[in-house]
Amino acid sequence: IDEVDFEDLWFLARQVFAEWRLGRRVLVRCLSGLNRSGLVVGMVLLLDGYSGEQAIALMRERRHRHVLCNPDFEAWLLGADVSS
Repeated sequence: IDEVDFEDLWFLARQVFAEWRLGRRVLVRCLSGLNRSGLVVGMVLLLDGYSGEQAIALMRERRHRHVLCNPDFEAWLLGADVSS
């Protein structure tokens, strides 16, 4: 996670959030759909006012219990600052 450009990632999350808030369906996808896409969707949920804990719980309930099984991604989302 140290190699991730979070400025670019927040830009992407804000774009997804804007489209989603307009009522459009937005697909966020990676190879397995658990960690990288989970991180982006979690960031979108943070932008919508969810806490990190709430976002992770919702994704695990709706997608799969292994969403954000990468502990570094989970820890980052739990400590993320939406104002970044």
